[in-house]
Amino acid sequence: MTSSTFEEWKKLPDLSPKLIKAARSVKLLFSGDLEREIMCNPFFFGKEKHLLRAQIARITQSTTLVPAGSYKLNEENDRDIEEFVPEEDSKVDRYPSTTKAANLNAWVHHNASILNCCRTMHLDPPEEAPEGF
Repeated sequence: MTSSTFEEWKKLPDLSPKLIKAARSVKLLFSGDLEREIMCNPFFFGKEKHLLRAQIARITQSTTLVPAGSYKLNEENDRDIEEFVPEEDSKVDRYPSTTKAANLNAWVHHNASILNCCRTMHLDPPEEAPEGF
């Protein structure tokens, strides 16, 4: 991130689920000062750089669309997706025509959804049950 093309670029910090959850409820105008403390209600535990990174993650997740059918689930791991490449002799179109693309059902979200627990994947259950369970 930078406020001018002539200044040095700064990398925004990584996020925790706690920051994404808090960013969902914060309505604030950005000042451009990445080190500014955020004073709002509900309280945000971070600086403006953390809030900016959280909002960029939420916007990116919500707005990245791909044509339906251009990706498929990985057969070995159903949590991974891979690009769908039709065989050369098949009559399946990889991308929809202009008229088909006008339909909302021709598009799907590419990125993993941000769940209510503020993660992009559910955690795997433990292999063994804890004692007394």
